[in-house]
Amino acid sequence: IEGSAGLYWKEEGESQRLVSQVTQGRLIGDMSVMLKERRPLDLVAMEDSIFLRIGATELMSVINSDAIVASSLLRSVSGNFMGVVGRMRDMRAYSSERGVDFTEFDAR
Repeated sequence: IEGSAGLYWKEEGESQRLVSQVTQGRLIGDMSVMLKERRPLDLVAMEDSIFLRIGATELMSVINSDAIVASSLLRSVSGNFMGVVGRMRDMRAYSSERGVDFTEFDAR
């Protein structure tokens, strides 16, 4: 509801790596709830913050009963996914330009 936080990779033996900053109005953890999986990132407040926590059961109830909410969530997840695809494409191009060989990876 107010403040900001960071989403960090959980890396054993290393300092955490900031993946994304979370500001007012952003929904996080929704994919983990829908897939019934553990969240792959840690949320750490970057300043004094107040967040609204919605339980998994309550979130799924709203998604299942409200087409507008479900549609909005689908657009949000799709946008995030497309952003990740773009970053991966850019990282591959950057790495290839610097001599990284992807043939073994591509064969999978």
